Amino acid sequence: MNNNESFGESVKDAVKFMQKIYRDIDAMMITVEDLMVRKKFKPTEANRISGDLGNSFDCDKWLLKSFYRIYCPETNANSALKVGAIHILLAPPEFYNEPVCLCMTAKFKTPVEFPNIWNGWRPGGSEKILEKLVDKDGSIDFNTGEMNDIFPLAVTGSAFVVPLCSIDSEDSVKAKIVNPLLSLVEKYN
Repeated sequence: MNNNESFGESVKDAVKFMQKIYRDIDAMMITVEDLMVRKKFKPTEANRISGDLGNSFDCDKWLLKSFYRIYCPETNANSALKVGAIHILLAPPEFYNEPVCLCMTAKFKTPVEFPNIWNGWRPGGSEKILEKLVDKDGSIDFNTGEMNDIFPLAVTGSAFVVPLCSIDSEDSVKAKIVNPLLSLVEKYN
């Protein structure tokens, strides 16, 4: 076997490994979705999980490195006054040594239509929120100025971070992500 064959096998193995990671994340997100629906929360977008992929000659846009979903109480028709969001980062900033799930809430001054929530979301702002959460247990609250980096329409919000590798079952999704997230969303009543 020459170096080209060895490299080719490595590329093939790497792609298969990423597919396995994506399947694991898919299973986790299906669990999150199911638990949120049982708790009477719905996604603000039916199928979207990211806005990061592209079809251009920009190789940084060819690999999906983060996934996100935004949820609101089922009672809302097409707008929301408060939301809970989950942002999975496979390659978080350097101050984290493993993939993370950033869980956030946001409260708006007036109801915001779903497309404006999704389009107003700034996933790049997650890095600033994550930096404030380094070595913190539990959640922290954010004011309007701090929320501007991620949810510009929000007047307040909260966030906490969960190491993605600590999520290994429906029970851990429920205990570490869904229940704490909904508890934070409900404080806006």
